[in-house]
Amino acid sequence: MTKQKFTMAFISALLLIFTITSCNAIIAIEENFLDETDAEFDEETMPDEQEEEFEFDEENQYENEEGDFDEGNDEEAGQFSNAANQDIKILAIGDSIFDGAEDGSSIPEVVGQSLNVNVVNNAVGGAHLNIGSGEESDIRSQYISGDWDWIIMDGGGNDLNDSCGCGACDAEANSIISADGLSGDLPEFIDQIATGDTKVIFMTYYQLPDGAEYGFDRCNEWNQELRSRVVTLAASNDSVFEVYAGDVVAPTDLQYFAEDRVHPSAAGAEVMGEYIAQTIQAAE
Repeated sequence: MTKQKFTMAFISALLLIFTITSCNAIIAIEENFLDETDAEFDEETMPDEQEEEFEFDEENQYENEEGDFDEGNDEEAGQFSNAANQDIKILAIGDSIFDGAEDGSSIPEVVGQSLNVNVVNNAVGGAHLNIGSGEESDIRSQYISGDWDWIIMDGGGNDLNDSCGCGACDAEANSIISADGLSGDLPEFIDQIATGDTKVIFMTYYQLPDGAEYGFDRCNEWNQELRSRVVTLAASNDSVFEVYAGDVVAPTDLQYFAEDRVHPSAAGAEVMGEYIAQTIQAAE
């Protein structure tokens, strides 16, 4: 009886060992199967992911190419703008306000730099508006025939200061330009030069600070009267533009004046030149 029990126990142990071994084998087989399945899944899906990534890169490259194209267009647009400006032909005539600032620069020079063009500057210090044509100090004699797009000019201050001391100057002012802006040396001259596509900018004087030299300290009132008449002239002629220097140069801001408090400093020439350039640019 004891021997029979021992035999059955031994057989049961063998069966248990066999069962455990079989289960472990099955688990191992399942794990291997899962590993192989994952590997196959990775192999199948990886090309799709790479393809999607490649397609994304292609889209990015396309966007970059578009960006480069836009940047190229901007550059070409800038070059076109400069090229258009370089076609503008400008002549400057006038007195010492246009002739040159204390450092050798000038308002017409700044206009040219701002627009990227060459400006012909024929202005001469001391020039007048109402001296017979052909005289050296006659602003009208500074004009030279040409295919000008713009003529920028100033003048009249020397006339009022030299002829009547900026006092009883009605007759002198009327000879330059009448109160209605329709007659006088200046309107007649502008009618001669503002032909075809040529436009004229007349820069009227800024107010002068106290202590302005050469007698000009007494001329602010008449300079403003001259400006009023030029404004009336410009309002009646689409080819004429009045630019008031006093919009950018105040008599209390001495940085814009040379030591004589009459002529512009380099800073004054810069702001007035840029102001004229803006007027030209806006009208083109």
